[in-house]
Amino acid sequence: TLPSKKGLEDRLLAALAQAEGERGDVLVFLPGKQEIGRCAEAILAKSNRWDVATLHGDMALRDQGDVLNPSTSPTRKRRVVLATNVAETSLTIPGIGIVIDSGLVRGMVYRAGRGYLSLLPIARDSAEQRAGRAGRLGPGVCIRLWASTAPLDEVTLPEIHRGSLVSLV
Repeated sequence: TLPSKKGLEDRLLAALAQAEGERGDVLVFLPGKQEIGRCAEAILAKSNRWDVATLHGDMALRDQGDVLNPSTSPTRKRRVVLATNVAETSLTIPGIGIVIDSGLVRGMVYRAGRGYLSLLPIARDSAEQRAGRAGRLGPGVCIRLWASTAPLDEVTLPEIHRGSLVSLV
């Protein structure tokens, strides 16, 4: 089956339970701020084992920097960073050993000449890029929240092929 937001919080909690046996902090790819907020609440309500941090494009640079400079305290909890695809290619977060990938991205869908923000499955090239974030500074593990047989597109089309130019014309 394709990546879906149905039961996302429960699937994330199950993946975090699986990640407890692995080394390092956790980077979770989610489609947007709304899903980040819901997943943060679910983690904090169910477990006190994790420090929860968030990372998305609407954050102030100072707050984004806090995620990139984690605490070095020996008594700190393991950290789970809930992020949008801003963390897919543009930066390396120290200490990440596990990636949990929802397989979703928020993107524009055009119908009858109008654009709508919608949740979409990522393509295989994005899935591989996301998985690579776990092994940036050492061995890593990627847990995907969708079936390995999901019929994902092979590559992410360039934006000019995904979007409508009607409003520009």
